[in-house]
Amino acid sequence: ANALTSSQSVQGKFNDNPACYRMQLGPTKRTPLPWSNVIANANFGCLVTESGGGNTWAWNSRENKLTTWSNDPVSDTPSEMLWIRNQHSGEAWTPIPYWRSCAAEYQIEHGPGYSKFSSLHSSLQQSVTIGIDSIDSLKIVHVKLHNLSQESITLSLTQTID
Repeated sequence: ANALTSSQSVQGKFNDNPACYRMQLGPTKRTPLPWSNVIANANFGCLVTESGGGNTWAWNSRENKLTTWSNDPVSDTPSEMLWIRNQHSGEAWTPIPYWRSCAAEYQIEHGPGYSKFSSLHSSLQQSVTIGIDSIDSLKIVHVKLHNLSQESITLSLTQTID
């Protein structure tokens, strides 16, 4: 069901910084297999794929998983999910293209020490940057939202962990 033709495969590229790899996902644009970024310090880290899969660990990525990791290159099921909800309409969505079935266009950038997801949902420009503190055992998820419309909206942000 996840088989892709070569015309559907994502063409990524290194941007101005040769250490950063960018790709764009969308309804018909997916990678054939997960593109992973390992972000870690000496005692703590996480793995982030282009679709938001991966996991978080302490001390040892195999022995001390804090969240589950499917290690399935076809489904890339996430164990940590971020949700945005419009409090007025009740609509909920994710700013990260989980499960490789995204309905929107997403720009993904894997760089040294971070992975960034950018997209537009309705009139809401959104970006999520995931990183690890350079010293402490702390995962940083920075969410930036910009309302492009004149309409006031109230949003809630929730992270779920499987």
